[in-house]
Amino acid sequence: LDAPLQGRPMRSFSAVTTELPTCPVCLERLDSALTGLVTILCNHTFHCHCLSRWGDSSCPVCRYCQQPSSSSSCHHCGATDSLWMCLLCGHIGCGRYDGAHAHAHHSETGHQFSMELETQRVWDYLGDGYVHRLIQSKADGKLVELPAHELDVAGGGESPEPKGIDQVEFNSKLEAISMEYNYLLTSQLETQRAYYEKKLSDIAAVAADRAGEGDAAMLALANEVTRLHARCEQAEAARKSEEHKVSQARAKLKKQEEEMGFLKEVNSSLLANQKAFEEMRSKMEAAGSKASADQSQRVAELEEQVRDLMFYLEAQEKIQKMGAGV
Repeated sequence: LDAPLQGRPMRSFSAVTTELPTCPVCLERLDSALTGLVTILCNHTFHCHCLSRWGDSSCPVCRYCQQPSSSSSCHHCGATDSLWMCLLCGHIGCGRYDGAHAHAHHSETGHQFSMELETQRVWDYLGDGYVHRLIQSKADGKLVELPAHELDVAGGGESPEPKGIDQVEFNSKLEAISMEYNYLLTSQLETQRAYYEKKLSDIAAVAADRAGEGDAAMLALANEVTRLHARCEQAEAARKSEEHKVSQARAKLKKQEEEMGFLKEVNSSLLANQKAFEEMRSKMEAAGSKASADQSQRVAELEEQVRDLMFYLEAQEKIQKMGAGV
């Protein structure tokens, strides 16, 4: 490992005393000043070109799968194919040949870099091309594009300095590149800050409008509550009046029930007397019938006696007339 490091320039800052970690793929030192570095989801760091040569999407060290979940979909249309994720805010949209929602997000927010979830390649919307090599910014640690004509990476992980350029010029070029991309990131962050400040102002305006509407709604609700309280008081007074009427009606009902009980007793007594009277009437009718029969018999006998007496008197009268004629 020492032989390839002898041809590399020595840096003058104090970090040279600290041993740098090695790339798990090529076993070379992970020096961000000489080549692009990338840290994946499982926090393992590699050279960009070493990780790009790896056969699958798993981590070469721990085999952690770097592919996104199959449940990822476009935030707008729900598409699951040709998805792109914004590296600044994490927005997921479909490609420009589908719904073009990822490009619409760039047009709306100005976010420059977007990663294709299927291949994990990064697209630069401003440069209109893929970002094949990245370096890490010293200012904020973010990954930015390193053009291929500025620094070429040879096979095996070595990064020799260009011919004819001494160490000072080489370091100045790296510093110029870092400053350029720091300025690029600063402009991107300023654009993003302005975008989100506008969003916040819009949200604040909408919140103020909704607060005004809420105050008006609360005032209307308070008036409605006052009206309902008045109606409740009226209903309570009406309920008390109805309860008083109900109590009076119950008292009347109780009195009528008592009177009905008395009338029932009188009715039962009258029914008993009626039954006794009917029995007496039946007996009197029977006695009257018997007396009428006896009277009829006596009248018949008297009529017969009267006829006999009349016959006797007529016979006596005839005899007297006959005796007088003699």
